Amino acid sequence: MEKKKVYDFITDGILSYGVEIGRFIFDEENIIVYSISDIIHVGASDVYMYYQISKEDYDKLLSISSLDGIPKNEVSKDITDKYHNIFLCGESSSCKRNEFTLDNVNLSIINDCTSN
Repeated sequence: MEKKKVYDFITDGILSYGVEIGRFIFDEENIIVYSISDIIHVGASDVYMYYQISKEDYDKLLSISSLDGIPKNEVSKDITDKYHNIFLCGESSSCKRNEFTLDNVNLSIINDCTSN
């Protein structure tokens, strides 16, 4: 089964420092998993965590993001934190997992690449 890690994330927009909107593409299954990242401070370093979001949430967040840097009017954590419901993967050795498969996603909100 195809596995994805943090370096497989494709950034499509930036909402604020450390918060990006994007996707993971499962080529073998023709599936897109939309995601939001969040940078957190763990020990002596900052690490990224990735959470699954729906295509509708992706489209909404993408419309308020910037493509070329942190936007002047950053999206507040009050808004972005509510999307941290379905954990996918992270960089820290202390996080739940550092890679994920389709077994770890909510299949009811994924997109088939062939239907786009």
